[in-house]
Amino acid sequence: MGTVVDMQAMELRCKAFHPDCMMLSVPGDGDCLATSLIMVLGLKVDIAMLRQEVAQSLETDPLFARMRQGLIEMGEFEKVLEEIRTPGKWLGEEFLRAASVLFRVTIHIETPSGLRIVGDDNPQCIVLLAYNGVHYSPLL
Repeated sequence: MGTVVDMQAMELRCKAFHPDCMMLSVPGDGDCLATSLIMVLGLKVDIAMLRQEVAQSLETDPLFARMRQGLIEMGEFEKVLEEIRTPGKWLGEEFLRAASVLFRVTIHIETPSGLRIVGDDNPQCIVLLAYNGVHYSPLL
């Protein structure tokens, strides 16, 4: 899983690298990633709607054919779809990658071990998140 640091230490790290941004608090309810993405993207949807939109796109959109095929070959496709659709269920790498493609953004994630980038090299925009090892927070 990597290093876990407390949120106060994570906030200090984020301020050092992104002085114009503030790390906002979101509930630790299993939906912290979805909540954080809704906030940084300014989406007018609730968590269930975001989860459903990402799952639907992953399941049917031609943009996701390669990712879908890889998950099918690993025997993980149905499991991933179920996890994405289940409120409060931890969202993982597939959700991050799918959201990046779906919303045409690159997601920069400040972690205890450094910056992690998910998405295209030529994005429409970049959004910032913080991840302390167990919890996501938006940086706005």
